[in-house]
Amino acid sequence: MYSLIIKQKLRTARGILKHFWSTAIVFLIIVCYAAVQFYVVILNGGIGTALPDKYIIYFLAACVILSGSRILIKKQPIITMNAATLHYLYFTKHFKRIMAAKYLWSFIKSVLLTAIISGLISGFQVNAVFGRYFLLLCGYLFLGVLLSWSRYHFMKGKARLAVVLCYIIAAAVFLMESGVISVILNYCLILFWLYYVTVKLQFNLTKYSKDLALIDENNSVTSQYNMVKMSQMAAEKAANKRRRFFLYHFPLKKNNAVFYKCLIEIIRTGNRIWGAFAFLLLTGFLFYRTPAFSLIPVFGEIDNLAAAFSVLMVMMVYRNVDELLKKNAGALMNKHKKGLFIPMGKQKIVFSYLAASILIFSVITVFAGLIFGSKIRFVLLFFVLFITIFTVDFNLALAENKLSKIIRKAMPMLSTMLGFIFLI
Repeated sequence: MYSLIIKQKLRTARGILKHFWSTAIVFLIIVCYAAVQFYVVILNGGIGTALPDKYIIYFLAACVILSGSRILIKKQPIITMNAATLHYLYFTKHFKRIMAAKYLWSFIKSVLLTAIISGLISGFQVNAVFGRYFLLLCGYLFLGVLLSWSRYHFMKGKARLAVVLCYIIAAAVFLMESGVISVILNYCLILFWLYYVTVKLQFNLTKYSKDLALIDENNSVTSQYNMVKMSQMAAEKAANKRRRFFLYHFPLKKNNAVFYKCLIEIIRTGNRIWGAFAFLLLTGFLFYRTPAFSLIPVFGEIDNLAAAFSVLMVMMVYRNVDELLKKNAGALMNKHKKGLFIPMGKQKIVFSYLAASILIFSVITVFAGLIFGSKIRFVLLFFVLFITIFTVDFNLALAENKLSKIIRKAMPMLSTMLGFIFLI
């Protein structure tokens, strides 16, 4: 029975690698190269060379962020299994053995990650520094796994509060002391929470079985490379996604309904898309403010190219938000043409979208100005010119005629070139 569970895992992994092996190899090469360059060039580390003390805090902070994301943000269970295993074996003695193996595997993964981080800190030398951070990080990371597992089954109440408090206390001691006290605290908390999850924890079976079924379906579809099913699942997920903002949450009037609708549509774009936008802004900041761009082969050796790439990264955010706004407005106008009643004319709808767009782009422009450290007059000049071009492009996109399509082809390049105003 246990061998069948392992075979199913291997079969699924083989199917995924069969279809995505080339992407995985390219991604792995890029990540490894960037990590080596960052570790050797920027942090001055290497084999036999321990990191300077001032850089160690960044690795510790990364561990705190990793545990925090697992405990406070992660919605899916950190310990997973086949949905059929949960369904058929939950009330048997075999399930406890499976869970014991899952806890052991989580601990082994924490040990492996800890060994890598401790090796980076100590310069891959087995010495007192390696031993100190190995004990410290191993306990802290595994504690994060146990806290995340407990929080998953208790989203509310005293148990959730206890999880959050343990995380805050352990993180604070971990960052401030990073010594014997932190090690003792981590392993004492591990013993308590390990006892809790193995003896006292009551599974939220409804939630857990639903999430496992979704994970199994997703892995199966990915393994078979079923693009139709992937699209269907993505559409179902988008339709069933919990919404936090609705029109009735705002002080609605006839004149501002479309304005608030535009803002809600942008907010609902998705965390991944906004995360991608934040990554582009961060990349632009790193290229412009730090020597990170110099790590790129060939291109990094060209003077002043880092500033140009920074502008392109930032303007990619502008261009994508631009397309989102035009897409949302176009969808609403198409529904209006097909019979959706909107108690206002086309000009009023366009004006409401433009007003919301100005608000959104003004926020992005503030961040762009801070990234490049531009003078206020140049930031205002860019903003006025960009909004002018956007307004023309927006109206042409809604016009939908041959002449407008020809004119619009020049708009993306023109708006991107405006980004170099930040460098003046």
